[in-house]
Amino acid sequence: MPATPHIETHFLASESVRDAVIGMADGLTVPFALAAGLSAAVVSTEVIVTAGLAEVVAGAIAMGLGGYLAARTDAEHCAAEENRENSDVDHLREKEIEEVETILREYGLEAKVLQNVVNAVAVARPEARSDQRRHHRRVLHRWRTNPADPLYARAHYHDGP
Repeated sequence: MPATPHIETHFLASESVRDAVIGMADGLTVPFALAAGLSAAVVSTEVIVTAGLAEVVAGAIAMGLGGYLAARTDAEHCAAEENRENSDVDHLREKEIEEVETILREYGLEAKVLQNVVNAVAVARPEARSDQRRHHRRVLHRWRTNPADPLYARAHYHDGP
């Protein structure tokens, strides 16, 4: 039987889908509520339609600006965390190595393998450490949002060694 390569793909836009669903729900609810309220008080259909369209435009601007500011704040937070981690690696190297060992021990690695992995991570270039932290943030997010994951409790309720 010929072996077919295993290609693993993951959906990476869950936050975008969430934002779109919430935005659509908010974007449709408010104009309909406004139109319903105005239709009871105003006789002119043109006023109701104009007010509804104005609310759609204003809502789109507000949601877009809010999404932009949230994404920018998140990026600034990630950059600050990365700078803090780089500083910790430079100034508190032994403590950081212990932290890596503690995290990796949760995977159940045997002592010799664990030590080899920790040593490899400890000598990684700064840009490689940055890539590792980005991956770690994605994995940690998955742990925090998936109670079925065996490491959920540690990742969700434990702030350090």
